[in-house]
Amino acid sequence: MQTQVKNELEYYQWFLNIEKQRCIRNKRIVCILSIDFNQNGNPLIRKNKGRIIKLIQSYVRQSDAIFNFDEKVHIILTDTDKEGAYLVAKRILNGVQKKCLSDGHFILNVKIWDFNAKIQFKTFMYNQGWSEPWRLIATHK
Repeated sequence: MQTQVKNELEYYQWFLNIEKQRCIRNKRIVCILSIDFNQNGNPLIRKNKGRIIKLIQSYVRQSDAIFNFDEKVHIILTDTDKEGAYLVAKRILNGVQKKCLSDGHFILNVKIWDFNAKIQFKTFMYNQGWSEPWRLIATHK
């Protein structure tokens, strides 16, 4: 489902009202993958925004939501554990590298909520320059 909303505040309100209850009921976590096309800095990334979004759609399930703002794209995934969400994020990073960019620098921000444990995992994922291995930095809030 691709949804155009007016601003990010509206998006988070939607997310909290609907997803929170569903995730508590089903004992699932929520993962939000965010791509900021301004932050990424590489002109190839902005030029290929349409292709990147199409590629992401091929990696996420029909039940997941994609929010497309002017400069940002947010993908909401629900999963039973963090690992499933991380695997999707890795697939997106690798897919963007192979299919949309010959080289360059791509940043994917990831936030994970576990409403059952009352913990928000704030996670930042990135791959810089593609020669370095995929890295993950996680902080717990």
